[in-house]
Amino acid sequence: MPSAVSRLPAALFFAAGLTNPAHSAEFFSQLELGAAVLVGEESQFFAERGESTPFKRIRDLNVDNGVSGGFALSGVYGAMLRPMEHANGGISLSVQGRFTATQSNSDDAFLDSGPGERYGWAGLDNGGGWGTSDGHTLFTDVERDFFYSGAAILLSIHQVVGTESSFVFGVGPSARRLSEERNHHGLISSTAVTQVMQSDELRTDYWGGIVSAQFQRALRPDLSASLKGEFGVFQSATKFTADQNIWTNSGPESEISASLKTNKAAMSASLKAALDYQYTDAINLGGFGEVSYLSHAPQVDYGSVPTDAAGGKLRLVDGDLLGFTVGVRATMTF
Repeated sequence: MPSAVSRLPAALFFAAGLTNPAHSAEFFSQLELGAAVLVGEESQFFAERGESTPFKRIRDLNVDNGVSGGFALSGVYGAMLRPMEHANGGISLSVQGRFTATQSNSDDAFLDSGPGERYGWAGLDNGGGWGTSDGHTLFTDVERDFFYSGAAILLSIHQVVGTESSFVFGVGPSARRLSEERNHHGLISSTAVTQVMQSDELRTDYWGGIVSAQFQRALRPDLSASLKGEFGVFQSATKFTADQNIWTNSGPESEISASLKTNKAAMSASLKAALDYQYTDAINLGGFGEVSYLSHAPQVDYGSVPTDAAGGKLRLVDGDLLGFTVGVRATMTF
């Protein structure tokens, strides 16, 4: 009598990297490409400031919404170490990689219409500040580029449930990097135009491990649906570097550089839903949607001026990152 595994719809074996359950070991690979959106913290560089001592930093100006768009590319390569028909289920070892790149560009203008309003920024060394005078405007332009990459090695157990479903449980080490490059350009229109150009790089490295669980069910012999959840725990290290240049009509006024470092624990989570169609005996084609979360994606508080003690100084602060990806994928066995 054939086993329950051998009676499973062929589409299910693509999740385990198998086209034929009678084979004791086969290799599998998967490639995913999609449109990605990252939602992070808003830029805190430009601010509304008081018009007189202590020139208080009143609030951050909303010069962008923290949303950036781009693409995501991921791949998996692995091998079945033990076939799925084994009494205790199949075992696989795989290497996974992912790269996401997104970008945003926003500009705005803030008119100082009279007493009670002032818009500008603080020096990178918090030694002084610049702001509009009555009747003049602060023009802002902010460019942000995000690069989010990662890799993992997963040891997974594949377990058949009935004749139409399977579970996959995985665990392994993982490393990631989140890099954000930002350019802030501000211009105060007045008789003597004042401009600032500040370039930042905020890079965080993560080391830790992940666990994953996937449920897959055959909808028909050549079509399957799956739902995969993943959770990770990491230790992170962040480095921030920045260069600020300020100049007026008469020439350069100041050039300032700064750097900061911090370390903190972080967690990640993701949920992915997919639909896969068995195109040939060795190729599966499908589509997917994924939402992901990273608990620690540091941002920068640029602080205020010496007379505004409550405004603080340049420092790294907590932030998080939410991601959305929709795309297509191909799974191959050989």
